[in-house]
Amino acid sequence: DGTWTCLSVPYQKPDKLASVIELTFDVPAKDVKASSDFAVDPNLDTQMSVLFGKTENCEVHDVNWMKRYGEWFKKYQISGMTTESSVTWTVNIPTAGYYDMGVECKGNNKAEWKITTDEGEIVRDMLVPTNAYDWHRMGWLHFQKPGTHTITLQPLDGDYAGMSLSGLKMMHLDIEVEE
Repeated sequence: DGTWTCLSVPYQKPDKLASVIELTFDVPAKDVKASSDFAVDPNLDTQMSVLFGKTENCEVHDVNWMKRYGEWFKKYQISGMTTESSVTWTVNIPTAGYYDMGVECKGNNKAEWKITTDEGEIVRDMLVPTNAYDWHRMGWLHFQKPGTHTITLQPLDGDYAGMSLSGLKMMHLDIEVEE
């Protein structure tokens, strides 16, 4: 449809590898537009940090911790959530269809969450996080058409004290479902 530019890069580097990829377009440079929206890969899972979402009634901050001696990790997370909180990502969906959705979080209490799209699709699930960051599968969302969409994650019910959310993951499912 003309909205995506795909680059094929070799799996293994050749003997001589250029460090720059130059793109040539058939239109003037001033007419080339780049988008900062997340482009969802139709073949691999796409993980989106909360750092790139628009938040309401909650705070994004970074945390650092050490798993093993000298092995430091860093994540951006949302904490201080209530049922009035949300985080919204703008994404470019290349292929209509079903997407398997997941949430990365940690905490000590179970809570119910909801993911909605601008097309009105909803998936909700009760998450029982652990004290370490882990991905929790939420379910399938259906996108009726390709293009730019918003995906919003909101807490519905539960105890959010001590819970933190760090990202959203989605993967296109190459299936057809009869309704």
